[in-house]
Amino acid sequence: MEYLEAGFKTPLATLHAFNGFADVFVAGRTNGNHNGLADLYISHTIPIVCGFKWMNALHAYGDNNISADCGWEYNSVLVKKFADNFTAIAKFAQFESEGDVYSGNSALPTTSRFSIEMNHTF
Repeated sequence: MEYLEAGFKTPLATLHAFNGFADVFVAGRTNGNHNGLADLYISHTIPIVCGFKWMNALHAYGDNNISADCGWEYNSVLVKKFADNFTAIAKFAQFESEGDVYSGNSALPTTSRFSIEMNHTF
């Protein structure tokens, strides 16, 4: 569970990693124009064949009073490490808005995202 008070700014936070991969909370969190955030989530990671790892997470979002339902999000990540310094990642996120206002006067949009990454570390 993560809880943030209304108006609290987090301009340097890693929002993508902690508030869902659909990134619907980024604008409100970085500029402080939001009604707070309560993020109740559960996740698990399981190893599958050939060194692949599969992570799934389910988030339920509300405002800081947990009186408004801001929606829910499902995240799925598939990771394969090919060498000590090379990793491939595929991510999917589905955010379903409940229509309550989170940032300013507008409700968050229902959003789907898919991305593929190739990471090389030095």
